Amino acid sequence: MAIHRTFAEVVFCEDGRLRHHGRVDMTRSGLEGFGRSFNRTDEVVVEATGNTMGVVRVLSPFVDRVMVHQCQSGWITQDTVGSRAPATSTRPWRPIHWPMF
Repeated sequence: MAIHRTFAEVVFCEDGRLRHHGRVDMTRSGLEGFGRSFNRTDEVVVEATGNTMGVVRVLSPFVDRVMVHQCQSGWITQDTVGSRAPATSTRPWRPIHWPMF
């Protein structure tokens, strides 16, 4: 989940394939509704930003694990800022994950 002030951009990874889900409202009811769409065995990765811990608290009861991800420089480039898509780059992308639950 790429978190913004009023919405989160969501991409699913299922069977090794990425699928764009769309936007989820960054309200408690919007996040709870989104959380109910998960299986209990699912895992969620949330972008590290100002609203992250609130999202983690709301989604945690619905999934097996929520992880916070900090993007390293080089992953989001000028041409992908709006889309939040991984950039094609020769620089390595190194995620940092903090398992929350």
